[in-house]
Amino acid sequence: MWYVFYVVALTIIGLLDCNGNTSGVCVCKNCGTAMESAVSTPFSFISDVFSKRKNAVVRIIGIRIDSNDQQNAKSDVKQNAKSDVKQDAKSDTKPDSPSQEKAVEHNGKILFGSGFFIDDLARTVTSATIVDAATNIWVEFDGLSYAAELVGLDHVTNIAIVRLLKKPENFEFIDITAGKPRDSLQCGEFLVSVECKLGLDPAPNFGIIVGENSSYENSSFPVKLTRTNLPIDGGETGSPVFSIDGTLAGVMMASLPDMRSSFVMPAWTLDRVCSDIIKTGSVSHCTAGFFVHQQYTPENGIQILVSRIQQDSPAEKAGILVDDMISSINGNKIINVGDIANSLFLLRPGDVIKIDIIRKGNPLQLPVKLDDQSHFN
Repeated sequence: MWYVFYVVALTIIGLLDCNGNTSGVCVCKNCGTAMESAVSTPFSFISDVFSKRKNAVVRIIGIRIDSNDQQNAKSDVKQNAKSDVKQDAKSDTKPDSPSQEKAVEHNGKILFGSGFFIDDLARTVTSATIVDAATNIWVEFDGLSYAAELVGLDHVTNIAIVRLLKKPENFEFIDITAGKPRDSLQCGEFLVSVECKLGLDPAPNFGIIVGENSSYENSSFPVKLTRTNLPIDGGETGSPVFSIDGTLAGVMMASLPDMRSSFVMPAWTLDRVCSDIIKTGSVSHCTAGFFVHQQYTPENGIQILVSRIQQDSPAEKAGILVDDMISSINGNKIINVGDIANSLFLLRPGDVIKIDIIRKGNPLQLPVKLDDQSHFN
C-alpha cells in the first residue's frame, strides 16, 4: 500500500509520467500528445545505488550448537577453512555448508543476517544479534560461502565485526568514515537499503525516514536512531542503508514489527564503534552518571531536567543536583533528551566535558570528567 502512495506522490510532483512510463515520455491517453516528463527513469536511484554498492554486501549466517557439540563444530570449521567454497557459483541450487548440516543434526540454531565489507582485509560489519555466541560464522558473497571469525561486538549498539578467514575475489568495501554526517538526514528523505531478506541474495529496497528516537517503550538508545519505514522481516538486520546518492546513511539494527518499520544506527557513529572493536574486541562507552526527563511549561517551553544522579558518579562529584536544567554540553545546545546521548557518544572515559546548567534561574558551568559506563550498570 505504501508503494502506491509513493507513486501517487511522485506523479504529482513530476517524477513519474501520467501513465507510469519509464521512458521519460508522457503520452496523453485522450489525444496522444507526447510530453517530456521530469526525469527519464523514475526510481532510477534505487538501481544506481544497488549497482554501486552490491559488491560490498554479504549474507551472514550465525550457527549456535549445544555446548556438548561445540568442539566437533569448531573442528569442522578448521577443516573447511582451506577450501572455503561450499557451493557452485553457477548453480541455481545452494547446498548447505557442513556446519549448517551439523547444526540441523544437533538441533542447533541458525540465524541469518546481512552485513558489508568495511576494509580491504574483508572485515565485515553485521548485527551482534546474529553472531553473538555463534559456534560457526559463515559469510556468503557472490554465490560462495566463506568461514569467518568474530573480531568483536558491542551489545549497546548491536554492532559486530567478523573477518573472513580467506578473502574473496572482486569484493568492494564501504568507507565508514565517509558516511552521512550527524544531523544531515531529514525526515521524509528517501533511503535505499541493500539487504539479504530471509537469507536470500542481496537485493535493494527503499523507503523514507519517518523520524528519530532516543528511546522506545522502556529502552533507551545510545544515540538518536533514525526511524524508517524499511521493514525487518528476517535477514535484513545488519544491512547498510544509503541516501539516494549512495552515501552510507547507517545500518539497520532493530525492528518495529507492529509498524513494519526499523531503527537505523546512523553512519556517523560507525567509525567510533568499529575502531574500538578492531583494537580491543569491544567498545568503551562513557557516562556522566545522571538521568534526565523532559518537562514542558507554557512559561519556559521544553526543559531537560536532571531526575536522578548515580552514587559516586562524575555528575555527583561535579556537583550536579536533581532538578538542574541542562542547557548545553560542550557548547552543543540540549533541546531534547536525545541531544545528551548524541553529545556524549563520540567521547571516551576520562574526557572532561563542560555542562551548562540553570539552577533556580542562575546559569552555571560545571566541568565533568566522564567515567566508563560499565562501572554503573
